Amino acid sequence: MSKIFITTTNSIEGATIEQYLGIVSTNKVIGTNFFSDIDASFTDLFGGNSSTYQRKLDLIYKQAMEALSDKAKMRGANGIIGLQIDFDEVSGKGKSMFMVSALGTAVIISKPKERKLNGDKHFLSTEDLTQSIKRKTIIKKINNNETPDEEDWQFLQACFIPEVAEALLVPYLKTIAIYDTLKDRFPQYFAQLDKDLAEKILYPHLLIRTQAVLNLARIAHIFSPKAIKENIANQNFEFATLLLDIDKEMYGPEDIVAFEEIISILDNLPDLGHYEVVKGIFSKPEERYICPMGHRSSKMSDFCEVSECNKNIKGLNEKQAERIEIFRLKLESLKEYFNNNN
Repeated sequence: MSKIFITTTNSIEGATIEQYLGIVSTNKVIGTNFFSDIDASFTDLFGGNSSTYQRKLDLIYKQAMEALSDKAKMRGANGIIGLQIDFDEVSGKGKSMFMVSALGTAVIISKPKERKLNGDKHFLSTEDLTQSIKRKTIIKKINNNETPDEEDWQFLQACFIPEVAEALLVPYLKTIAIYDTLKDRFPQYFAQLDKDLAEKILYPHLLIRTQAVLNLARIAHIFSPKAIKENIANQNFEFATLLLDIDKEMYGPEDIVAFEEIISILDNLPDLGHYEVVKGIFSKPEERYICPMGHRSSKMSDFCEVSECNKNIKGLNEKQAERIEIFRLKLESLKEYFNNNN
């Protein structure tokens, strides 16, 4: 599931409401620093405007919409109707906070039908023409290595363009500014991209932009059994086990097969270390672990005692082995759920 249709009305034009899933709500708060940097940016107390104020409002509104959409998606919805939004200032004990509350009804709707003017494909409305021009303008800007501005993002939020998500991926992965507009807006936009396409264009950057790729994969829920298996085959166990942590938006019975295949590959990794029996002169023979790097443990252990090594007999360190066990529990939970609901 990707795009959530949101409206303040009790219906969505061109679509049929198939199921009502209940009310979803969220509250988002910005603290005292919200107001501290606003005063200096007013050019005129009565006639001026504040770009800082506008950006802050846009940010808190965006966060509220994302949180509301996420809650609706968790219920299996693809639409929210009857949206209500309230902005409030909360003050007390010398401190000020700004809060936005959003409320709506989560629903499952049929896909909205494309609009036609008088049913004749030989006509194009002014609105549709304007949107087409805006799309071309944004794509041209990106091709010129410019990032979308606030007005562009407002348009993109209402009109998803796959080419934009693809074109902005590399600039996003390279960006390091904490408050960069692209870094703030792009992840949720990328999450709307088809999952197979997103997986195909995202994971080739894993080796160079590891943390950025992992962060984006978590936000966009791009789980990739293919990337996991490729990294296991190349003995990149750190990458492989980090990718095990990525969640999907929704799981189905077919995911069990993919999970079992990954677990089977991990369980059948060859032994790179070994155990040996050490005979003492005055003590009983003891079994000790020899890690893949040849380090001898002073006693029986599953992991190398040398902290810089810390590998088990398969060549995995403790953190990697722990991620695998969590993944194994996830598989068990999936099997239990779908076995009980069939």
